Amino acid sequence: MSLESKIPTLLGLATIVTGLIVGILLIPLRQTFLSSADTSATPRGAEVANISGSAASVYWQTEKQTPGFIQAGTSASSLNLVFQDDRDHTALGNHQLHFVTLTNLSPNTVYYYKVHSGAIIYPVDKPLSFKTASPITPSATPPVVGNIIDDNSQPVNEAIITLEIPGAQKMATISKTAGSFALSLNSLYNDALTSAFPLSSTQATLRIFDGNKSSSVSLTLPAKPLPPVTLGKDLSLDAESVAATSLYDLNDDGTINSLDLSVLLRNINKKTFLRQADINGDGKVDQEDLQQLVNYLSSQPH
Repeated sequence: MSLESKIPTLLGLATIVTGLIVGILLIPLRQTFLSSADTSATPRGAEVANISGSAASVYWQTEKQTPGFIQAGTSASSLNLVFQDDRDHTALGNHQLHFVTLTNLSPNTVYYYKVHSGAIIYPVDKPLSFKTASPITPSATPPVVGNIIDDNSQPVNEAIITLEIPGAQKMATISKTAGSFALSLNSLYNDALTSAFPLSSTQATLRIFDGNKSSSVSLTLPAKPLPPVTLGKDLSLDAESVAATSLYDLNDDGTINSLDLSVLLRNINKKTFLRQADINGDGKVDQEDLQQLVNYLSSQPH
């Protein structure tokens, strides 16, 4: 066999061997990619809320905990802005409920966006979009403030809270690690995003979910701090219950319980007393106030 015929053969063998080695090395990389791009990282229920003249929020859910962020821009073909989850102050974190606030936006402008969830980009083709509103003067309306607990009275540290008001835009937030939340209402728009929405004894519904359980809370706005919400149980804060809370919630923690009874007992028959402890308003804290609070506590379901 001539030298000329051996050289191509050797080169061919080398090419085959090299291809096999590269293929073997790429197998774990391909498996890793497929694993990170499985459907458990697919965004579910992506929605926009809190639209104003300079900001908006996007929230969604995934089956498993995964990193996520929003890529946005004023052109559908150029999404040159990146926004991380509100809880990711430095590096991306893993979450099952995702909440991203887009800030420093321009008013009256259409923004296009895509959701990045693990190795998945949603949607695959055309981006989603929303339009910012015209600026309005912030009001002095207090936020809706509350706490979310589980059946064991432990804080729920990852839950989405939305506020639905007939005729107004949807507002939303995510709970803190201690289960607390605050929904700002000082820049609330109507549902057409054309003007501010006035609040005066307005009926509203809070919806709270953590991916497994959900709760619905009916309330009247503006509202005082809410009593703790047990996830999985609904709550109605009608006018009667609000009036009772105003009268019997002596320590202003949003609930009426033995702690309020303790406050009253500390003030009973005292010359100087806490004004709230004088339940019947007769200028003193005595047995009548105590009996009125005890009767109310006894009438409540346990």
